[in-house]
Order: sequence, then structure tokens, then C-alpha cells
Amino acid sequence: MLKNKKKIISLLNNITIEKDVLRNISDMYLSIYEVDQQINTKNNRNSKENDEQEKKTECNEGEEAIFDDLYLCNICKENAELQCSQCKRIYYCSKECQMKDWFNHREVCSSAE
Repeated sequence: MLKNKKKIISLLNNITIEKDVLRNISDMYLSIYEVDQQINTKNNRNSKENDEQEKKTECNEGEEAIFDDLYLCNICKENAELQCSQCKRIYYCSKECQMKDWFNHREVCSSAE
């Protein structure tokens, strides 16, 4: 009978150790789960912010493309930075292009007044 008690106590001690190990594993799992949930929440928030930023960027790029198409140099078709100071309807990328076009444009410009 004494031998059986020792075996039982030994088994119970092992079970206690196993329960402690299981409790520690469970605590660790819960901690990892909580951290994972926080990371996922943060990633979802960042993903939404990134999606919104991408939409804004796409809109801005579309607006820039429209803007670029509207203001092309009348001579070389590059992006224009200058416009005719009289009629304000013709654009040029440089003074050189504006001077090249003056003989053609002056008739249109003077008739626009």
C-alpha cells in the first residue's frame, strides 16, 4: 500500500507540474494572441490609411495629367510655364519658343482683342 501511495503522489506531482506547464503555456498563448490582435488592428488601420492615401494620390496624378495636357507649349508641346501676356490663350515652355511663334501668333493675338 505504501508503494502505491508513493506512485500516486509521484503521479500527482507530475500532474501538478504538467498543470503548471499548461498554465504557463496558456498564459503565453493568451499574451501572443493579444499582441497579434493589436498588430492586426494596427495593420488594418494602416492599410485603410494607405488605401485612402493611394486614392488621393491617384486623384492628384489624374489632376496633374489633366493640368499638364492643358498647358503645353504651342511650339514643342512640352509642359508650358509661360503664357501670352496679351491674349492669355497660348502657352510656351520658354522665351525662345515664344519668340519662334511670335510671327504666327501675333495675328491671332491681335485679332483676339
